[in-house]
Amino acid sequence: MLVYLAPPLSAVVAHWLLQEKLDLPDTGLIALSFLGFAMLQQFQFQLVLDAAQLPGLLFGLLSLLAYSGFLLLNRRPQPGHSQLQRTFYQLLIGACCVLPFLGGMAPPTSDSLLWIALAGIFPGFLAIYCAIVALQHLPTRVYATLAYLEPVTVILAGWLLFAEQLSLLQGAGVLLIMLTGLMLALRHKPAKVVAQALTKVGQQLAPLAANTEPTQAAKHPNPEQT
Repeated sequence: MLVYLAPPLSAVVAHWLLQEKLDLPDTGLIALSFLGFAMLQQFQFQLVLDAAQLPGLLFGLLSLLAYSGFLLLNRRPQPGHSQLQRTFYQLLIGACCVLPFLGGMAPPTSDSLLWIALAGIFPGFLAIYCAIVALQHLPTRVYATLAYLEPVTVILAGWLLFAEQLSLLQGAGVLLIMLTGLMLALRHKPAKVVAQALTKVGQQLAPLAANTEPTQAAKHPNPEQT
């Protein structure tokens, strides 16, 4: 629950630090997407904590701040480094942080090596790389809403692959998240890189269109001239 507060928190912080304007409609759509996430959880949030759960709460808050920092730091443009380089350095630093805790662990078995490799490639490298690329082209407020598609995907996969029951409230939450993400994406103007690419394509196609017009006129002469 605490981790999924990071996208809306990052959108609010980006409004002040990165000058990404967060207007009232965008704020309402982000709030609706969080409401959809709460519907996926069927509003079952344990708000009463005892002393044994306080460490979990602290680690949850740390994960919230760490995820927010990941979103905001990767939102800042760095022309000197490509997305692949940034992914490599972030994974390398993360691996170095884990190394001191691996002393007492047994080496993985041969049966688990394949699953470890798949987990490192798909949820590890590809997920972080795609997130970094998306953050370079989308405002934080748009990414904040699209991030809630992750629990939607998990719930739909459980429903399709493992025949898990999907309640009416959860189905409504899925639709709400998808609709808010679509509406916020439609409100978002194309990224500068995409706009430049479309302009370049239009400039390249303009001479071709100009050359085809005389050819079509020659094939279909005016009946009054004949």
